[in-house]
Amino acid sequence: MKSRANIKLELSKEEKESMRKNKVKLSEILDFSADEIEILLNVSESRAREIHALADFQQVPSIGINFAKDLISMGFYSIDDLLGKDGAELTDLHEKHIGYKTDPCVEDQFR
Repeated sequence: MKSRANIKLELSKEEKESMRKNKVKLSEILDFSADEIEILLNVSESRAREIHALADFQQVPSIGINFAKDLISMGFYSIDDLLGKDGAELTDLHEKHIGYKTDPCVEDQFR
């Protein structure tokens, strides 16, 4: 399996135990589909999708876990969901979602 570095996830105690039991490292989580994560970690479909999305977004060097959470709360679950969208429009949507103006670098992240 292909290893990926710097993924941060906030997992429950049970989710961490399931990962250990199934010998899955955090850096390997994207080697599994959301459906597989659901089974491996014994979590709901929506939680599995969230875990996969958090890891997927963090593959972009400028995206950390907090911005990844924002993207998910805006309804995006993969980088592909953002392809073809305008960075300025996404920034405006993000600012409306969080309720305040953000640093201009956020628009760069969207681009």
